[in-house]
Amino acid sequence: MDISGLHSGEKRKKSQTSAKGKKKLDSRSALSESVEKLANVGNELIAQHLKATSGPPSIDECMEELESFGLLEDDEKFHLFALSFLDQKRHRAAYAAARTPQMKMKYLKFNFKTWCEKNAGAFGD
Repeated sequence: MDISGLHSGEKRKKSQTSAKGKKKLDSRSALSESVEKLANVGNELIAQHLKATSGPPSIDECMEELESFGLLEDDEKFHLFALSFLDQKRHRAAYAAARTPQMKMKYLKFNFKTWCEKNAGAFGD
């Protein structure tokens, strides 16, 4: 019995090195790349959709941002105002629309001043 003939491993090597085998490998890798690109596009579309439908940031996100900017003063009254003011969705949306930390702080301080003027004397101050 002659076992010096082609073994199964040698057959595989030969079929992969043939022109037809190379095309299959190339088309497999191209298919793999295409599937990966499609998955990436799908993930990007999902992320864009979630961002568009998620609405304004949460109160926690707003307050963390203010604290990270160092914009919350030691004034307890202002801090509590910011919490109650940003409780409303429309205020959080306007806050998020102010792009810079300085504009966000101006927006809050303007509303705080307006609130204080409207409620002057209401709290025994």
